[in-house]
Amino acid sequence: MKNTDISLTASLLKINTKPSYRLALINQIIADNSLLEEVILIAKKDKDKVSAKAARAMELVGVQNIALLLPYVDDIFIISKTNQRDDVIRPMAKIMELLVTHHFNKKKKISLSTQQKEEIISLCFDWMITPQKIAPQAHSMLALYKLGTEFDWVHPELKLILEQNYAQGSAGYKARSRKILNLIKV
Repeated sequence: MKNTDISLTASLLKINTKPSYRLALINQIIADNSLLEEVILIAKKDKDKVSAKAARAMELVGVQNIALLLPYVDDIFIISKTNQRDDVIRPMAKIMELLVTHHFNKKKKISLSTQQKEEIISLCFDWMITPQKIAPQAHSMLALYKLGTEFDWVHPELKLILEQNYAQGSAGYKARSRKILNLIKV
């Protein structure tokens, strides 16, 4: 392990302790693209707490500038498929929501290919039909709703899942479900 890897890992482990740590690390990653590559590698190979912190760092980078993550979207898909930790799935779901939201934004900061959109649909539906916490499902609902404006089969499937899971859903799940169901015109 290189010395920079050790300091990056130490910084990642502090990511949720104080907002100042998060901001400093994210600004450092944004300023040095090689650090973003290292963070993605950590998220891909590790299945422990460090991978979750790396995933969180990727999410925070995406919130600041989603375009920085676009070259790594295939890596993000791999992480989303292979790492089943709750604390990794939540930031991956948020990244999916950010990618889709910015793709459909009028300012069009990023553009997703049809294949990338189909991959996001697949991942989000997987998170909707498997036992997940509310956050990944909420992020998935919004991403699927927006993608359903382009893929006409998505809204009916999403509506069916939301209606089936509504009764046993948490208050947060029900609130987001109502919002999305009101938006869907099926």
